Amino acid sequence: MSYDLQFLVNLAKSCSPFYKKLYAELPQNFKLQDIPVIDPLVFDEAVRDPMNNSLLTRPERGLVLKSGGTTGGPKYTFYSKEEWEHFSRLAGSLHDKYEIIKNGDRLMYLLGCGNLYGGMFLGYQVQMFSQSDTLILLQGHQSPLDDILKTLQYFSPNIIFSPAPTFIKIIQKIQEQKLQNIRVDRYLICGDLIQVEQYEAIKEFFPNIIINNDFYASTDAGFIGFSDPDCGLNEFREFKEYAEIEIIDGDGQLIELENKEGNIISTNYTRTLMPVIRYPVGDIGYWCEPKESKNRKFKLTGRAIFKEKIISLVGCAVDYYVIRNAITTCEAYSKIDVFQVIIDTKNNKDRLIINYTTNKLDADQRKKFENEVIDNIYNHYPDLKEIIEEDKLNPFEIKHVGYMDLDYNPLSSKLNRLTDYRNSTKNNI
Repeated sequence: MSYDLQFLVNLAKSCSPFYKKLYAELPQNFKLQDIPVIDPLVFDEAVRDPMNNSLLTRPERGLVLKSGGTTGGPKYTFYSKEEWEHFSRLAGSLHDKYEIIKNGDRLMYLLGCGNLYGGMFLGYQVQMFSQSDTLILLQGHQSPLDDILKTLQYFSPNIIFSPAPTFIKIIQKIQEQKLQNIRVDRYLICGDLIQVEQYEAIKEFFPNIIINNDFYASTDAGFIGFSDPDCGLNEFREFKEYAEIEIIDGDGQLIELENKEGNIISTNYTRTLMPVIRYPVGDIGYWCEPKESKNRKFKLTGRAIFKEKIISLVGCAVDYYVIRNAITTCEAYSKIDVFQVIIDTKNNKDRLIINYTTNKLDADQRKKFENEVIDNIYNHYPDLKEIIEEDKLNPFEIKHVGYMDLDYNPLSSKLNRLTDYRNSTKNNI
């Protein structure tokens, strides 16, 4: 089940108030790159009210899901019954084709569930449409760790589906309780990227475990891509018949070259109830193979920031992308696994913290990297040093932390790239 671009655009323009406005000046004859890229913040506003969703092309029917809000705020997405079944069948067929799941496997799903979150439901549906005869355990990643351990002991699942932080916590709990005879053969990464340190921690505890990506999807965008045995960590392939991938730079220009990072844009050719056409999915990545490659491979490298990218601090405003650039232009950046920006207050003054993880730099190299980041920020914002010296703002803090000390979204377990805790109970004050 897939539709051509002309049909989807004409349907969206005719029946959806959101797309009618967006495509008002679109010429009659167009190609994909002529179509405006959706503004994520405008999209968020359009779908935040579930009773007045202006992206819908017909009255609400089928399945409604809520996203966790990692790149913006929680929002609502609609799938017709046929669209959801196709999504599930496609993912199930990919599991079968690449023998990710086999007869006799015992599967444990530790994904988001309840409160309109679709991770667990999708996992169940995918297995219903798989040809493999399996045992399915729907646990939920927010279950108490003791309950998860009981399920592991009672049913001995050999395949785990979960975000990496959840699986790491389980391993730590197994070590704490010195449990024996727990064996996991395969771990399928779901929900977010896996970091090098997380991968190594899992392999250290389960030396023979096979670690793969599951398929690439999101609540809003639906199916985006798939992973085959040729894909490394955080690598996926485009399945253009169902979802076409583009990568664009900060100026909206198409990136065709390999190894050049940009925002991932998806057009889904299977959805008509709530069309997804040139939608920024919230991830950053780059092409790994030449343009002419079949099912071209790409790699995800992080999350995009759409909301509050301008950070208002006392006496100044700082652009998140300036901070990001201050980090990514450093000589040692290639040895940094991941970083995040946290804003809170300390001693009643604003504070900006950059957390990062790496196991490839020694103490002196880390110090050099941290100083270079600070210098890069001050070079772009020379007034900041004076504001800090006047004691209006806390000095910037750059912290080398472990992967479990990073800040994660409690609903999705995804890594928070930019979080403002100034109005939160987690604030330092």
